Amino acid sequence: MKKLKPRKGRVLFRLNPVAEKKASPDSILVIPDEHTEPNRIGTVVRVGEGVDDLKEGDQIVVSYYTGKAQILYELNEIDDTLRVCLEDEIPVTLED
Repeated sequence: MKKLKPRKGRVLFRLNPVAEKKASPDSILVIPDEHTEPNRIGTVVRVGEGVDDLKEGDQIVVSYYTGKAQILYELNEIDDTLRVCLEDEIPVTLED
């Protein structure tokens, strides 16, 4: 099977599933002044040459719009959670 190899300075990652929040009957609806998308957590799948600060399996925090979805019809890989971005687009990693 073919593998995706990120180019120099790029990171291939998969977005983690988002936990659904359920409102309780006592909750109050709050409408913010501006609509903002939440940050997302992902897991590094592969790193390209020159990426020294990250390794496979690292947990990362990225903005909602970070990364280009990799939908690969030729490889029968239809998964919009697989993304690629520049190393500089990842501001935070999660540590235990």
